[in-house]
Amino acid sequence: MNYTQNHHLPQWVKSDRIRMDDFNDAMANIESGLNAADAAQSAAASALSKANAAQSAAQTAQSVANAAQSAANRAFSTENMPFVVGSYVGCGTEAAHIGLGFKPSLVIVSGVTESASGFDPAYFVITRENQNVCRRLDIMPKGFCAYPDGNQGVTYPRMNELGRTYDYIAFR
Repeated sequence: MNYTQNHHLPQWVKSDRIRMDDFNDAMANIESGLNAADAAQSAAASALSKANAAQSAAQTAQSVANAAQSAANRAFSTENMPFVVGSYVGCGTEAAHIGLGFKPSLVIVSGVTESASGFDPAYFVITRENQNVCRRLDIMPKGFCAYPDGNQGVTYPRMNELGRTYDYIAFR
């Protein structure tokens, strides 16, 4: 008797004596092969289901992360911050109007430049509405104003010196 190459199933020739055991063994081999194929298909379906669940969980996690990032962006947008920071360059002879889009409750300004002898002193002025420091800065409805030297007879501290960069923080 001959057998198939892959599954060892009987292949009778005319001279072979046919026996019931040969049929039963062949059917058992077929059953075993089909069971193995069913188990492999079930395992593949289970793995695919787990992969789909993992992908769904990853998409949900990404959605949650995106929502958190969006909320963080809204929470820390310039419209929601309690302060803004920036800089301006002094124009010298005219008042420098710095627009903020809101009326600040407090402004802190400093300016320092590098010179041949090192750094010029930092000018540091804090002002609140109705409490102008040395008449150098004023709170305005939509920002603040830095006056040029000599405003109302006052020269120092210089808060609008031509070409000097000043940094500020303005609180809402």
